[in-house]
Amino acid sequence: MIFRLGYGFLLTVMFFTTTSAEVVRFQTDVGNIDMVLNPTNDSRLQEHVDNLIDYVEARRYHCTVINRAAEGFVLQMGSFFTTTLIAPAVVNGFEPIDTFDPISGVPASTTSNLSNTRGTVAMALPGLPGGGTNQNGATSSFFVNLDDNSTSLDPDFTVFAQIPDMETVDKIMGLQQANLTEDFSFGANPGNLAFSDVPLQDNGNQVFIQKAFLLEDTIAAAAATNTARAQLFNPDLVSAPLAIASTSASNFRSTTSAAAATSMIMPMSPAAEIPPTAISDVVNPTIPATLEAIATSPETANASPPAMLSRTQSTRSTRTRSATAQAIPEPTSCLLMVTCALILSGFLRPMAGRPKHTAC
Repeated sequence: MIFRLGYGFLLTVMFFTTTSAEVVRFQTDVGNIDMVLNPTNDSRLQEHVDNLIDYVEARRYHCTVINRAAEGFVLQMGSFFTTTLIAPAVVNGFEPIDTFDPISGVPASTTSNLSNTRGTVAMALPGLPGGGTNQNGATSSFFVNLDDNSTSLDPDFTVFAQIPDMETVDKIMGLQQANLTEDFSFGANPGNLAFSDVPLQDNGNQVFIQKAFLLEDTIAAAAATNTARAQLFNPDLVSAPLAIASTSASNFRSTTSAAAATSMIMPMSPAAEIPPTAISDVVNPTIPATLEAIATSPETANASPPAMLSRTQSTRSTRTRSATAQAIPEPTSCLLMVTCALILSGFLRPMAGRPKHTAC
């Protein structure tokens, strides 16, 4: 009897292990966001899965800010880090993270059972100089759909993941939002969509992704996967948005320092629409409004483009690179190197891949 129970338990574990998708957990100031990668197991999305995991394992998302909370549209992140807890007073205070080479797009309109509907995740895209969207320009930035955006986004944007529990996302959307571009001294064009809906906590601080990592809990990963897959086939299972309205401009008053107050601009009304002429210099004004809100990298008016690294330059990109041959050092040099590595590993390893001097 005990043998049968043990055998049954083993089969159960094997089932979960073989059928569960990879799950990434984003720990934020507000709560955890679990992202199920490629819940439909579509082989065409594997590059997108590998891309996100490359950024996760290289710790590129550690201490980055969630910079866009567009009501009823998307929650966007994965682009910037800052050196202050409060929103920077100038656009150059948002520093772009180091990115890898862009990946090839697989628009949702060409896949099965995946669409830009509430709870799904897609990669952000840059605009093309002559108009339209660069489907093959995705790097690090991604967004969570807050509503059914399939009509406008499916033709260009690749959906590659699902958020089975939207509670934390909805909590972030319930925070006050600041339009930093309303202050001329900020240095970005008025209405720059990267900084028009920046979510802020009650204490005035930005919302940070503290860290991101692959979920190793097999049972939890299996549960998230099964929920995500069920939601894809039955959208009614996706949790409805929390009944929390974002703090209006008239009610937003900073209780922090004077410096914090001057750097936090009053948010625009969620219902206000940004005219096509009030977008970033980088985003082509001919792109439809729904696409403009997703355009990214770089999204600032004056900041220099982010560093673009090939995956062979990544510290943790084992999926897409081959090992580099290295010369064998002399025994004495080798001993010295090993000794130094043992001494310094405890200090250096936690910092690997993290931006320098972040506020997180």
